[in-house]
Amino acid sequence: VAGKLPSLLLLPNGVLTLLTAHTKLGCRLYLSTDGTGRSWSEAHVVSTASGGNTSMVGLDDGELLVFMPSNKRITCRKVELRRNATKD
Repeated sequence: VAGKLPSLLLLPNGVLTLLTAHTKLGCRLYLSTDGTGRSWSEAHVVSTASGGNTSMVGLDDGELLVFMPSNKRITCRKVELRRNATKD
């Protein structure tokens, strides 16, 4: 996982989240659905803007507020995490 100043947050639903920022890759979110951090999802791009100091706050079950720099100001995005439905 590439990035600087990573942030970890364990959500009430047991999902462990990892937020990173990278100058060329932007702001990315990774998920460990079992909450252990032993395995991670592929990157979910939150923003393609140049990365910097990022932060996140957990809201209700499965929701995050992600804060990141953007054009000399701070941008906030609400991210809703949903499990994919699978067919049997």
